Amino acid sequence: MNQTENPVTGYIRVRVTNSGGNFPVEGATVSITDYNEENGELLYTLRTNSSGLTQTVAVPAVPIAESLTPGVDNPYTIYNIRVMKEGYYTAESIGVPVFEGIVSIQSFNLQPLTETDLRGGDRIIYKVVDAPSLQGVGYPNQNEGVNGGTQPIEPLEQTPENGGSPNE
Repeated sequence: MNQTENPVTGYIRVRVTNSGGNFPVEGATVSITDYNEENGELLYTLRTNSSGLTQTVAVPAVPIAESLTPGVDNPYTIYNIRVMKEGYYTAESIGVPVFEGIVSIQSFNLQPLTETDLRGGDRIIYKVVDAPSLQGVGYPNQNEGVNGGTQPIEPLEQTPENGGSPNE
């Protein structure tokens, strides 16, 4: 699909809380990139407010007509989201689906680093569960929802970049 021929918009908003989901994390840095597991183009860098929320940002989306057409490979547009905050593991969601006209709210529960992990560089990666299975389910009939009202996320892997382990 050529986004310049069919310019439509979906929306992303990010909610960041502590690992228990009880308290908002203020001042977290949120990066939204095109979907590419290696080097996606940076679209936005945002900060969470005192409620742990970013502003809602507009991103290109697949036109609704394509998301209702049988046989379309990806009836949605996907993005990667990374959340960083000093004192916490970096968290990433890979393959977040966005639909035209829908606010996809992506939630992150940041896990604090232990004193032995404070050397930095550790991250936790999440991948949207079975995103291709969203085909054929029709257009979401809600205006907002956690993870875009589509699929929950599950931990994919823990990959400390410095050789440590979050479980050590």
